[in-house]
Amino acid sequence: MFNIKFKKSKEIAEPDLEDTTYSEAIETIYSINDKLIIIWKGVDIILSFKYDLSDIWNDIIKSISNIENDFVESLTFEFPSQTFFGSLSIVKKNEYLLINAKWDRVNGGEEKLEKLKAVGLDMKIKKEYFLNEWIGLVNEVECDIKKSGYQGLTI
Repeated sequence: MFNIKFKKSKEIAEPDLEDTTYSEAIETIYSINDKLIIIWKGVDIILSFKYDLSDIWNDIIKSISNIENDFVESLTFEFPSQTFFGSLSIVKKNEYLLINAKWDRVNGGEEKLEKLKAVGLDMKIKKEYFLNEWIGLVNEVECDIKKSGYQGLTI
């Protein structure tokens, strides 16, 4: 139904000493061939680690925090990147999230957008499962950043 997967090389680039944020480090250490795959109801949405993930990193961190926060009942999780644009409107209902997706631009163009519309834009998912998918990605990236030699970056 919803998964986050990645295909990336084992090798990561050396740090750039001028980088001060995670977004900058992500763009530096990953290759153009490293891919993040969001699976929405069986349809793969392919993003670049190097460019798309670096663009949406701060939104991911902020959205995870807002979903974990019991005082926030609804939020919009936006993906404003160069080649990928969409949003997830999320309403919390007990241990579930009710999600309405809006996909505006994805790798694969109109054909992929039509597939996403065909499978449906609404989803009910356990909050813990949804968070774990995103947190798994965050943990992977943070591990790679540390392995590459970065220290003291800001979100």
